[in-house]
Amino acid sequence: MWNSCIAVILTAAFLWGAGLRHEQAVRVVRVVQRAAIFAGIGIILLLTIFPDQFSSRLAIYSETLMPDSPASELVNRTQTYPLQQLGHAFTFPRWPYGYGTGTCTLGGQYLVRILGVAPTNVGVESGFGNIVVELGIIGLILWIVLGFSISVSAWTAAKGLRGTPWFPLAFAIFLFVFILFFPMTYGSFSAYQDFVINSNLWLMLGILYRLRNFPKVIQIAQGGS
Repeated sequence: MWNSCIAVILTAAFLWGAGLRHEQAVRVVRVVQRAAIFAGIGIILLLTIFPDQFSSRLAIYSETLMPDSPASELVNRTQTYPLQQLGHAFTFPRWPYGYGTGTCTLGGQYLVRILGVAPTNVGVESGFGNIVVELGIIGLILWIVLGFSISVSAWTAAKGLRGTPWFPLAFAIFLFVFILFFPMTYGSFSAYQDFVINSNLWLMLGILYRLRNFPKVIQIAQGGS
């Protein structure tokens, strides 16, 4: 579902970012067509080579994701359960100020197993809820302000590159930042805690802020030549 939604958003954004230049819009359409063709070929190969495995997974997806399925978990996993877990965070006594940074970290399991540290037994399956447990309600408010500020800054930088060859990369970085700070954290804090994803977040932001200077640099170089 993540991949499908992101593919649709990126396609629409790339077409919008091409502006009024017909040749750039044609390039975006061709890229989308090629990606769709390769994806279709891949599905056909999977259906031909591994028909049983493909059919079983397709059945699981349809049963758990289709809203009209009796076994659908779509509403529960996207609305009911995350909101319940967020509410559960406020049942811990220290929710106003939290238990401290790292209380709900994924690395806590290694401290328990290797060093014999007693488990804290606090934490919820909600990214925003875990922030409340660790940093309190003020920490959650500051997290939302931080994520919103960075997302707006990233969008401004990406929007300024509209009509240039660097807009697709800039928008992809903005979308990555926004999804990590809000939709993914809404469901779980594990994505942000992943050191690979976290390091890529700040690295990509640095690249994005440097990209917005590229058109100026090219204009100066062309003017000097």
